[in-house]
This record gives sequence, structure tokens and C-alpha cells, in this order.
Amino acid sequence: MSWFIPAEIAQMVMTSVLALVLFYLYANDRRPYLVMWALGWLFWFFKYFFEIAMFLNGETAFLLTGNLLCWLTGGVLLPLGVLNFLNQNKPLWFYSVGIIAVWIVCSNLLSLSFLYQAIPLFVFLGILYILVSQKF
Repeated sequence: MSWFIPAEIAQMVMTSVLALVLFYLYANDRRPYLVMWALGWLFWFFKYFFEIAMFLNGETAFLLTGNLLCWLTGGVLLPLGVLNFLNQNKPLWFYSVGIIAVWIVCSNLLSLSFLYQAIPLFVFLGILYILVSQKF
């Protein structure tokens, strides 16, 4: 038996708990960073859903694109919430998110390998996390 499915389900449960707690806090406190964090974790939840679907049904263009777009959306909303928490404006890198999203869709339509589809996304998120961590 593979441990992939139980591990992914455990991660889905934990991210859904995080998202629900943050949505609850947002409902009571109405701070914008709370909803950004909640939505970020919700997109991580969907990322795990796409990964399970790919494991069970094989890697299709739709599932891979959905997975990578959830990586991107969740991965950007969490740092945006941090910047909002620190009372900082939306930085210029935010506008490059659209370029990465277009790259994900186009590279999938061109049937490029996963490596070529994911490297720009992972490099972008890595640089993003480094830049946001320097704000502290």
C-alpha cells in the first residue's frame, strides 16, 4: 500500500483546519490579511486535491495546470497577507504573477515537461519568500 494518499489526505485535513480557523477569525475581526491567509491555505487544500487526482487518474493537462495554478495562487496569497499584516503596499512583483500563470497554461498547452512548467513557478516563489522574509 502506498502512503501517498493517506499523507495527502492528512495534509488536506490540516490545511482545511487552518483555512477554517482563519475564515472564522476574519469573520470576527475583519482584517484583510486574515482572509488572504485563509484563501492561501484554501488553495493549498485544492493543490492536494489535484495531486491525489493525478496519482489516481494519471497526469492530465487539466490536473497539472490546476495543481500548478493552486501552487501559484496559494503561494502568493500567503506572503501578500504577511505584507498586508505589516501595512505595506502591494509590491511590484505582484504583477508578475500573471506572467507566471500564463506561462503555466502555455507550457502545458505546448506539452512541455513538468520541469519546464514548474521551474519558473518554483524560482518565483523561492525569490518571493526570500524577499518577504527580509521584511521582518
